[in-house]
Amino acid sequence: HTMHIIYSNSFEEDVIFAKEIRSCAKQNHNIKLTELISRPSESYQGIGGRVTEELVSSSLSNLSSKMFYICGPTPFNESCVEILKNLGVKERRMLVELNGPPKKPETQAHWPEDTSIEKEVTITVQGKGSFVAKSGEPLLNSLERYGLSTENACRSG
Repeated sequence: HTMHIIYSNSFEEDVIFAKEIRSCAKQNHNIKLTELISRPSESYQGIGGRVTEELVSSSLSNLSSKMFYICGPTPFNESCVEILKNLGVKERRMLVELNGPPKKPETQAHWPEDTSIEKEVTITVQGKGSFVAKSGEPLLNSLERYGLSTENACRSG
């Protein structure tokens, strides 16, 4: 299988694992890497701009037979899904990794039908005590409000 990574970042200094990803692509003939910076500095030498239909269609062929993994902030994910739909890709060929909580958690399939987002619940952290939070509040937000921090990325927890 061939994997084509379109790696988009806002600023050059935001690019994480750049050296590792470039090295992996260089060492493996079946990995292709396209990097772009949406807010490039004047000295940036690579591709500037956002992911567009033109970029996707010019970088990839046979779109309808490919699988797509999309990961980023919600507006980025939504934009990529729209671009792929416009290019004829079926949603079943897209896997979207969500960063952060859903906008309406009570609409998610796993949400208990009889639980309001306003329902208060008690959260107990071993060795740190207990506090009250609303069931619709993201756990990470609740912990921070209580004065506890935990490792997280992109507000995903």
